[in-house]
Amino acid sequence: MQKKQLLKLIGIVSIFFSISCKKISTPTTPPPPIPTPPSGFVYIPASITKDSIGSNPAIDPDSQPAERPRHKIIISAFYMQKTEVTIGALIDFLGSSDTNYLATDQRKFMDFQGGFTGETFSSPAVYISWYSAVRYANYLSKKEHIDTCYQVYKNSIGNDSVVCDISKKGYRLPTEAEWEYACRAGSNKAYCFGDYNADSLKAYAWYDDNSGNTTHIGASKKPNVWGLYDMQGNVWEWCSDVYDQNDYSSMGATKPNPTGPAPINGSDRVIRGGSWAGSAVNLRSAYRNLDSPDIRFGNVGFRLAKTM
Repeated sequence: MQKKQLLKLIGIVSIFFSISCKKISTPTTPPPPIPTPPSGFVYIPASITKDSIGSNPAIDPDSQPAERPRHKIIISAFYMQKTEVTIGALIDFLGSSDTNYLATDQRKFMDFQGGFTGETFSSPAVYISWYSAVRYANYLSKKEHIDTCYQVYKNSIGNDSVVCDISKKGYRLPTEAEWEYACRAGSNKAYCFGDYNADSLKAYAWYDDNSGNTTHIGASKKPNVWGLYDMQGNVWEWCSDVYDQNDYSSMGATKPNPTGPAPINGSDRVIRGGSWAGSAVNLRSAYRNLDSPDIRFGNVGFRLAKTM
């Protein structure tokens, strides 16, 4: 065999050998697509190891005893409403012929308005009790033909009692853990954007320094990195939970989110986020506050969540 032909044959064998010895790679499975949220909602990812709620005095000098200690949370992915529920969103609710949806002390459209300067249908609804917020969530669920999360009934002494089943796909108030987790959007600092800075806070929130003593149209400030507006400021927001000032100190290192039916009975409910009338300290992501579930104020509203 001629030298030229021999070299050609050796080259072909070498190429074949190198190809045959290459590691055959297994195609990787792409991650599942993020589900499309309902209109006006955003997708909130499941918590991971680093995610914590509560405050630490070493990080946040305004830390309060009821916020301590910081602890891990276990939360599945869910949906959160981008903005606080508006006055305009309640029109159909108020016109519903099924009065079981509606608290007896709130039957008129004007009951959810604050009479504030510049208030429009796009302003957050206020003067709404926790019980009425729950009824609105059930109303919206039934309107969209999905299972309701709340059972509202009268107890033996004639007061409203509520059972919430977070496993249902209907609309509901966020749990306190979900609220803070969504507000932080991955931040472990005092605010969703970082440490306190007056200029930064004014870019994200309406509060006593810049509100002019009135509510403001939703989404008129910057959202947090998960696309949620007014999580800090504008109006306080109802959460599903009963308030317990010792909750964080007694729960241990990890807080699991509720996963099924549970009664919600107690004298007070959690409100979060601060308001147009509150100071910067009240707007911190960890700040916990409370109100009676049947009370109504011009600086308290709500936003909805939904289990996936």
